Amino acid sequence: MRDYAIDLLKEEVETEVIATPEERARRESSAGLLNPFGLGIPMMLLGVLLAPLFGLVGLALAAIGALMCLVGLVMAMTRSRSGWADTE
Repeated sequence: MRDYAIDLLKEEVETEVIATPEERARRESSAGLLNPFGLGIPMMLLGVLLAPLFGLVGLALAAIGALMCLVGLVMAMTRSRSGWADTE
């Protein structure tokens, strides 16, 4: 059983895809840019839930979350448009 498990691990390690320099550069440039939309949604929901208990804090969190969602949507749209320009 142990030998079988070791053989499976060796097979998984050997199947590695080598990326071209263009793919590697594109992956590295996009990896540094995180979309704030993912953090904006829970922050906005948390702000809405906290608004009745802690008025200003809840509203501030909701406003910051909404702003982060808006920025994330704008970032996604500009990235997708630049991607379309590259394919033409």
